Amino acid sequence: ALVCFGCLAAQPTKRSHLSKGLALYAAGAAACLLPFFIHLLATGTFGDYVAQLPLLNPGRAWIQPVPEELITATVVAPGVIYLMAIALCLWAIGRKPSDVASLFGILVVTSSGLLFYAASFRAIRGPQFETSLPLAALVLFFMMSRAFHSFEEALEGRGNRARGWLAFSFVLAGMLAVAGGEIRTYSGGGIAWATHQMTKGETVARHVGARLLNDAYQPAKLRSAGSARLPARQAREIEDITRYLRQVTAPGDSILGYPDLGVFNYFAGRPHATRFTIPILAAADPEWTAEILNDVRVAKPAVVLIGNQTSTLSRATGHAGEYLPELRALLMERYVFEQHFDRLNVYRLKSEFEP
Repeated sequence: ALVCFGCLAAQPTKRSHLSKGLALYAAGAAACLLPFFIHLLATGTFGDYVAQLPLLNPGRAWIQPVPEELITATVVAPGVIYLMAIALCLWAIGRKPSDVASLFGILVVTSSGLLFYAASFRAIRGPQFETSLPLAALVLFFMMSRAFHSFEEALEGRGNRARGWLAFSFVLAGMLAVAGGEIRTYSGGGIAWATHQMTKGETVARHVGARLLNDAYQPAKLRSAGSARLPARQAREIEDITRYLRQVTAPGDSILGYPDLGVFNYFAGRPHATRFTIPILAAADPEWTAEILNDVRVAKPAVVLIGNQTSTLSRATGHAGEYLPELRALLMERYVFEQHFDRLNVYRLKSEFEP
């Protein structure tokens, strides 16, 4: 980011296609990273940090094996964008470009994004490629800008007409890819996406109809929630769940919230049944998985919460189903349904498993 910012600050030519936004992004990234490196230098751990980089440590692989079901078009797309950008940069270098500053800047951004993308495949049971998306978006829009410039030159008779229309097709494809990346998350396609945009008033306070912030959001009536403002329906449900948990459990009774409902322990003031306050994080390591299963068998929490929605982590990583299905199976074996809420169901320990 620093190299790219310095390159842009060095008076790029008028033909530069790198926007000021790219310079601001680079400056912001450098500002965010600077305290991190200062901390490493001040604590004398910078050498240890560098030694752990895969480039210097062959034992740390760049890319871990990824289950085939996770290799979707959305996951592959950033890598395709980076490879296309590198190919175009190499082609431009072969033609001796006049705008060296822009070319060098986009090469730095592309190389950085490609490293982010490769490293993201080392996450929990699948890629966390979101870290590479901002740079991928910058590179894509840069290429679209250059393509549209070629199209303009063709229309003005200053370039090859066939190549101009091919470039315009690339611009259209890029626009559709960006729009499709949003719409694809809705099972009903474009119609479902449009319907959702018109009805998500509680999600976006000033969406269609310009709903006022005070109407859409309100603080939960819980001391533990502080002054945090939540969507009105969510705030009411959190109040109801917390009130119920306090009624059916004593202050010392432990609660387990699967897959990621540990926050209700905090709201209700009840201890966790295990050190994994977010249970599905134990899926990161087989030993942790065995530990949390044993914790549940030994601690025998009086109440467990089982969510009615897939966890954010599972959705973000494209995981098929939910993490730690073995934990859910254990809970369903030892607990009986007691109460339903929109967000979750409450289960109580069966009498034959009580301490």
